[in-house]
Amino acid sequence: LWPGQAMSLEVEEVLCHKKTLFQEILVFRSKTYGNVHPSVQSVVQCEIGEEVINVSKQYLPGMAVGYSSPKLTLHIGDGFQFMKQNQDAFDVIITDSSDPVPAESLFKESYYQLMKTALKENGILCC
Repeated sequence: LWPGQAMSLEVEEVLCHKKTLFQEILVFRSKTYGNVHPSVQSVVQCEIGEEVINVSKQYLPGMAVGYSSPKLTLHIGDGFQFMKQNQDAFDVIITDSSDPVPAESLFKESYYQLMKTALKENGILCC
């Protein structure tokens, strides 16, 4: 996928592969799918641009139904700046940073420090 990175899963079909000003978008159908935890009360999703959301709605409509959930707050903007504005705010943070170029700030120690301060006491960080 990217120099120095590897992952393994069985891809049935590539649905969309495009590049935006901010990131590369790859949507594919695989043999495995994500899970939803029923007790989640609210979710804040931060995306650098709207294209990932638009592609998800077009190619993954079954998974994109979450975008219409009243539990979701969608923030379009820089993740690093978003974390600067939130302290002691989250029980769980799941970060799925894009490749390091051009999102270098999401791979530096300062970003992980921001996430630590954004977590509530005994919060969980998933990277």
